[in-house]
Amino acid sequence: MDKNTNNSPGADNSGSSEDPLRDGVPPPTRNFAATRKVLLALLLVSLALPALCLAGYGYYDYQRRYADAVTASERSTRVAEEQALKVMDLNAELVSRIEEQLGDATDAEIRDNELAIHEKLNAIAGGFPQVAAVSAFGDRGNLLVSSRFFPVPKINISQREDFIVSKRLSPEQYVSRPMAASVSGASVFNIVKARSATDGTFLGTVSVAIRRDYFIGFIRS
Repeated sequence: MDKNTNNSPGADNSGSSEDPLRDGVPPPTRNFAATRKVLLALLLVSLALPALCLAGYGYYDYQRRYADAVTASERSTRVAEEQALKVMDLNAELVSRIEEQLGDATDAEIRDNELAIHEKLNAIAGGFPQVAAVSAFGDRGNLLVSSRFFPVPKINISQREDFIVSKRLSPEQYVSRPMAASVSGASVFNIVKARSATDGTFLGTVSVAIRRDYFIGFIRS
């Protein structure tokens, strides 16, 4: 037979040397287990990487917001503290001026000049929004004169804490706890200082009533 028979047109070439099975070479195999592991690893990375980025940004944003909040709080606290110190210094000055006006006057002398003293006290403290009233009490706790009321109502504070403590702390000033004002009922706290004669005799107290809502409104704003 002709050696070129297999190359003739229409001949069956299935047994040619290009067939790997005829040449004894097996077809390439796929390691599905390894491929599955690779795909699973890629899936985990695709999930973990965005989650890590989000967590990292969340932590950074939390720290930034926390630091901003702390800074704002400290700034507000300093402003409120400076305002409180300014008001307290002003009140101390008011107390000193009232003491100068009253001098060593007795209860009877103050009552005799109540209108004139009332007008002076109102001129001293009437322009300050934080001041509810400035008052003078006698040695037995009776209200003698006030910047807000004329004539003054009959009020006795001999059993009230600020009167008792200020007498004991003389000549230091005393800041009371919040309380209701004796006449108006407004929520106030008092800055109180004992009045003493030149010989040390206790004459009574001078009191500046401060509106609590002034500080509450300032801090809130």
